[in-house]
Amino acid sequence: GIIAAWAGGYLLTFMSDQQVFLLVASFPLSLIVIAFVVPEQRFHGDELAERAQISTRLQALWEAFRKPEIWRPCAFIFLLNATPATGATWFYFYTDVLKFSSSFLGTIGVVGACCTLLGVFVFDATLKQAPFRPVFLWSTIVSTALGLSQLLLVFR
Repeated sequence: GIIAAWAGGYLLTFMSDQQVFLLVASFPLSLIVIAFVVPEQRFHGDELAERAQISTRLQALWEAFRKPEIWRPCAFIFLLNATPATGATWFYFYTDVLKFSSSFLGTIGVVGACCTLLGVFVFDATLKQAPFRPVFLWSTIVSTALGLSQLLLVFR
């Protein structure tokens, strides 16, 4: 994420959007080549016994998912990710209205990715042992306030 954000903004200064898209798209496509090159080991066990255990494993998975402490966070994450994203809209607002350069937006992406890593380390060092509900509540409130701070740019 950090390297892609920095390189994407930098490459847009001397390459077209289509060229950067094709370059960035080539990395996931390289996985197809790797999939054909990496050897796969054949299964040498009892296939019938493994297939018989599938039903048992699916039932255990369903029982785990039915617990409120599992399905509620899953539903929240699903709904959070199912909401429309405004990334492309903000990109055009930054570049067309505010006249930010693509390299500056890449730098912002790098800073954001570094802050994300810092947040992971802070959580691991300090908040891992804290109760989940207050951490979740306050991180949602702070995240919402920071997300709404972009409106200051619109109504400047």
